[in-house]
Amino acid sequence: MPIRERDPALLQELDKLNDMPACLLQILVDDSDIMTRQRMVSRLPARHTVDSIIDDVGSHLLMKSIHICQG
Repeated sequence: MPIRERDPALLQELDKLNDMPACLLQILVDDSDIMTRQRMVSRLPARHTVDSIIDDVGSHLLMKSIHICQG
């Protein structure tokens, strides 16, 4: 069974990434690679978590779409 079918929370997080700007998504992918494959971890706790970055981008895109809809 694919992970997307087993974990609805993961599916929800992946859906948030659909609207993320490519440059920001590349930074997150690079950071993930550094932490997981290269086993280099930055100072913790981080000033900005991945969750907060994704939420901020989502909020910004939502506000931008509301502004466009209002004219």
